This record gives sequence, C-alpha cells and structure tokens, in this order.
Amino acid sequence: MKTLATIQNELRDLVPQGNDLVLAAMKKTLKPGTDKYNDYLALEGRYQDVSRQLLQGVVSNEDATLEFNKIRQAIIEFIDDLKASDILELASNSTTEPGMADVYNGEVLYRIPKKMQLGIEEECVVRLAFDRARLIKDFQVEVGDVMKDLRISDVMGVELLDPTSDKAFTITTLHDTIQFVEKDLVTEWIFCVTPLKEGQFPLVLKISIIEIINGIERKRNEVLKEQVEILTQIPPADELVFVSAGYTWQVTGADEQRAISGDAKSAEAVSPQPAPNRPSNSGKAAAGLGFIGKVIAGVATAVIGGVVLYNVSDLGNKSAELPTEIAVNDAEWEGVRKLEKARIGRFYQ
Repeated sequence: MKTLATIQNELRDLVPQGNDLVLAAMKKTLKPGTDKYNDYLALEGRYQDVSRQLLQGVVSNEDATLEFNKIRQAIIEFIDDLKASDILELASNSTTEPGMADVYNGEVLYRIPKKMQLGIEEECVVRLAFDRARLIKDFQVEVGDVMKDLRISDVMGVELLDPTSDKAFTITTLHDTIQFVEKDLVTEWIFCVTPLKEGQFPLVLKISIIEIINGIERKRNEVLKEQVEILTQIPPADELVFVSAGYTWQVTGADEQRAISGDAKSAEAVSPQPAPNRPSNSGKAAAGLGFIGKVIAGVATAVIGGVVLYNVSDLGNKSAELPTEIAVNDAEWEGVRKLEKARIGRFYQ
C-alpha cells in the first residue's frame, strides 16, 4: 500500500504542470462522500468558473492569471491537509495509479476550412464532449465540419500544427493546450490560422489523451491531417450554378418555338424569331395619310386623263372650245372625305 506521504508527493509534483492536471489527479485519489472530496468539488468549480469567464471575455487575462494563482495556492494547502481517511486505498501491485485518467467513448468535432484566402485569418474550431448531443448544443454545424468517435479522458490536449518546413501558416490560440474535460460540458479549442503563401498545404490536428502513471504524464495521440488549398481570392459561395432542366428548343416555324423534353445534358440556345411588326399609332396615322394621297393622285390622274382624251377626240373640231376648268361636285368630295375618315378611324380601333 502507498503511504499518505507518497500520494501527497505525487500530487504536489503535478502542481507545476497545471491546475487542470492536478485537479484530475485529486479526483481519482480522493474517497467520494468525504468532507475533503466536497472541498475538492468547490476548488474544481472555482477553476471552471474562471476558465469560462476568460473564454467569454468577462475577465481580463491579468485578472484570470491572478485568480488561477490563488487556486493553485489553495490546491497546495489542500494537499498538505490530506489525511489517510480521505484517500482511496490502492494496492501497490495495481496497474492503476493515483491520478490515472479513465478513458471513455466520446466525440470530437473539428472545423478546418478546405479553402483559405491568402493573408486572411480563419478560425479553426475543435470541440470535445462525451456524447454528440452535448457536442453540437448551441453550435451551428456547417458543411465541411467533421464529427467522429474518439476515446477521451478527463484531461485532453489539442494542438493544430503546420508540418511543413517552410511555414505556410501562422497559428495562434488563447486556449491552453491541455484542458480538463467535464462530462456534462463541451470543451473547446479555437485556433486563428493565417495562410502565408498560395498552394496546397497540410494542417495536422493532434489530439492527446493525458494520463498520469506513476506520477509521470503520459500521452496517447490521435493525429488527423487535413489538406488546405490557399487561394489569392475565393469565389463567392453564393455564385449561381445553372443546371439543365432536361428541355431543348425546337423551331417549328418562322414565328413559333416550343420546348420539348430530352435527355441532353445541356440545351443549345436558339435565337428567337422576331415577332411580326404590329403597326403603332404613328404607323396607323401614316397609313391613313398615304391613302388620302393615293385618292387625290387618282382624282388628279382622272382629270388629266380626261383632258387629254378630250383634246385627242376633238383635234379636228376647231370650233369647239377647250374647257378651262373641270368641276368636281361637292357630293363627290364629300364621299371621298367620308371614305377616308372611315379608313383612318379603323386603324385607331
């Protein structure tokens, strides 16, 4: 059996590695239902509250760091005050050590855009949870997001890496690489990625299960690689794409077209035939005036013809006098006017 002093020393050795790691180890070491276990729950709640406020921007980095330091000091005092009655009894030959993380079935969701624009910062998101319902709660899943089953533990590490020797990306984050994973909450990492040059380049997502064995941190890694295309300009996502409706056009006459179904994957454009000209109002008026001109020309022709015929027929009669005026009576002119009025009026109907 391990002694109380040995267990306390193992826990103290974890303090410099981070509050989340030592809290996870304490959870596995303490006996549930004791007063000391309840004090541990209060410490863990303080740590989670500050972490959440930092992510939400409620507190500044300086204030959060100050509060994390206070929690670290409280953890050290907590370890110093442990009693044998607070510790789970562990057999010395057991393969399970204090602080060794249990491994569970969980889910991971990550968003790494397949296309990025040169010089424009993009957000890459990684989320871990113990089930899919919590994983996507209050999160807008987009096309291209990847979800998969993953073995996870109470303490996980996530890194987004550029594996190329000649760096193609700059990658920054405000999250700790290693975080504590609660069963009823989602744990999230956000990375800000800026492409540096044009072309096809990989990004590597490394997800680590953190275990403490014999007081030493051990990792089991899941490595995922995504290929990213970096463009100088990304086409608009809402650009229209035309798809054939399965119809082609057949011209059946000079002024007629109709659509027929077909199996052609694309339809050839057919230039529409111009519709027959329809007389406009000005055309109607012009047509009416032209008709009057024709009537007047006809009357003049008849008059001149009459004069010519008269002269030809009477060339031998020297005693006859040539007419000096050809009279058109009022009734004839009135008939012409009525005819033209009726003609013009029909064009305007």
